[in-house]
Formats: sequence, C-alpha cells, structure tokens
Amino acid sequence: MRNIDPVELATRFVYASLPIMFNGRLQAPFVSEHKHEFDEIVLIVSGSGVHHTRFGAETVQAGTVLIIPEGESHAYSECSDMVLHNCMIRIRNIPLPLGEIYHHPAFAALFLGDSKVHTRAGTFPSVKLPGDDFQQAIELLDHCNKEIQEQKLGWSLNCFGSFLQYLTLLLRHYDAPEKDSDDIHHKIRQVIAYINQHPERTLSVTQLCRKLGLSESTLFRRFKQTTGMSALEYQLTMRLSRAASLLMEEKTLPINEVALQMGFNDSNYFAKLFRSRFNCSPREYRKFNRAPLE
Repeated sequence: MRNIDPVELATRFVYASLPIMFNGRLQAPFVSEHKHEFDEIVLIVSGSGVHHTRFGAETVQAGTVLIIPEGESHAYSECSDMVLHNCMIRIRNIPLPLGEIYHHPAFAALFLGDSKVHTRAGTFPSVKLPGDDFQQAIELLDHCNKEIQEQKLGWSLNCFGSFLQYLTLLLRHYDAPEKDSDDIHHKIRQVIAYINQHPERTLSVTQLCRKLGLSESTLFRRFKQTTGMSALEYQLTMRLSRAASLLMEEKTLPINEVALQMGFNDSNYFAKLFRSRFNCSPREYRKFNRAPLE
C-alpha cells in the first residue's frame, strides 16, 4: 500500500477510449482538500475517517463507497487505519453495454447527476456494500490491480469485465429514492426503452411531447429526472454508443456506413460528435481497440 498523493492525476487508463484507472489500495492519512478532472469511486476497505465535501463532514467506514463527481473538492481527516480502493473514471465517455441499466434511477443518481442535483440532495451519492458483496468488491478491485501490474494477455479486458461487475454491485445496493410510479413516469420509461432498441431513429422534442401528451418544459424536467440528461442528449448518447459498438463488431464496415446506419447523413459531423464523446476519432477508436494498448 502507498500513501495518497492528492495532486496526482490519473494519466494511465486501461484503454485510451475506456478511461478507467485503478489506483490500488491506498493508505489514507490526513489528506488536504483536492479535486480531480474525472469522477472518483472510493471504496473504504478498512478503518474509518471523516470525509469532507462542500456539504459538510461525514464519518465513513469499511464498506462505504463514495462517488465524487468531476471537479468537486473533497478531503479526509481523522483517519483511523483507513485504507481506500480508488477507481478513476469518466463514465460519460465509455460505451458501456448498459442496456437495461443506463436509464435506471440508480445509474442516473450515481453517475449522471449535475451540480444542481447534488445541491438539492445536499450530498454526493454513496453506497453501502454489505457482507459478501463488500468482499466481492474488494476482490474485483484487487484483481484489476494485479492484472494491470502483470499485464498478461487479455489484462485490459479482464479489468473492464471486473469493473462491470463492480458497477453492478453498486447499482444493486444504491438506496435510490423511489421514483413516482405515475402515468408520466411510466410513459417516459417506455420511450427510453424504445430509444435503447432503436437508437438510429431520432424523435424530435415535438414528437415526444405529442406522444406523451406533455409540455416541452415538463418533458425536459421529467426525462432528466429519470436519465440525468435531456431527451435529445440521451438519444445522441445511445446513437454514439451503438456506433462505437458497430465499429468494433463490423471492422470492415466503412466509417461513413456506420454513420449512415446510426442516422448521421454527414460523416464529418458524425466524426466531430464521436470525438467530443470518446476523445478520439472513429478511425482511432477502431484502431486503439484492436488490441490492448501499452
């Protein structure tokens, strides 16, 4: 184990286009206030301490998972033998095979909330992992760090697979406030399911409002409550994520054909949007992911 360096930035990720970094077990003495250019998922492996954010101070102990959003300051104090497992991630930039969970309230609450959402809640999201699942989370993260250190064949895929299992544990144990089960929420969930199944078909705000019988302002508010983003942002996210999958699944398919299949008539515009989401061009994405990067 090593001490935390609060000014150290995560510069070595598992994949260039899958920005995840595992920092291993970290001994946590007093750590001054700091912030990162990525989201931080912190699992308290053992011990206890006080976690400071703009919302105040909170005692944390083994089994607690803290989600610190990008750009938010935090610090630790009064640490008693506290050991952390850190995972650095830009989750909005990852074409995760989320399907059923991308629009789930737990995923939105943990990873898609913005500053206003956190301010209204008066806290950043956290999860408490019980017993066996807590031990499984530790084993998954230990496994990731071992794979990174040894870098045997398939190490990056192993890391990503373990991360998906870890993510599932967090979602299953997040105690999300119950969403209302009224007719509006039910209709929005149906539209989300349709978008997930047909990401290439873009529905305009006018079409959505007419379909759901909602005003534009109500649609925006209720859709963002459910997904963490507007309806148009969500559709674009799904289209780009599916395009990323096509680039990997159909390696001989020309990039302009991938763009057309996902509803982008202008391949240059598609490439611009793709780069803004994945920090690389479609061609680079396909090239990077043919084999694990050094």
